[in-house]
This record gives sequence, C-alpha cells and structure tokens, in this order.
Amino acid sequence: MRLQQLQHAWFIPDAAIAAYRKRRYGHLIDMYGIPKEHMVAAIEQSGGRVLEAVSNTSAGGGWSSFRYCACKARGVGGASA
Repeated sequence: MRLQQLQHAWFIPDAAIAAYRKRRYGHLIDMYGIPKEHMVAAIEQSGGRVLEAVSNTSAGGGWSSFRYCACKARGVGGASA
C-alpha cells in the first residue's frame, strides 16, 4: 500500500508525512499547481509559443497535469528561426 493511500486510510497528519519523507529522502520538494491557462500565458508573455499541451498522470491522483512542448517565437531574442 502506498504512503498516500495509508495517509487517507489512517488519517496521518500532513506534518508527520512531511517529517517521514524528509528523514527518508533527506529533502522535500513542494509541488504547486498552476492552471493550464496561466502556464500558457506565462510562456507566451516570455516570447514563447506553445506547440502542444498533452494531459498526463505524472503528478499523481487528484491532479490534472500536462506536458508542454513550446518553442521560442520567431524573431524573439534576435533569432531567425
């Protein structure tokens, strides 16, 4: 049974899970969700162009995740792609 499943089955507090993970792995990496629309806007505002956003399950259950394929827009940064 996975730790996430145990947490829901036994109602283990988040702080206890975080302490266990830090002890086991030596570090923690927080994950914060960003709505797809905000991600696309950030790429475009930075001079990029989203070619594709494919839905996947890499973030685990309870999350909607995407793999983005983007490129620098033509003429941005002096490139002549």
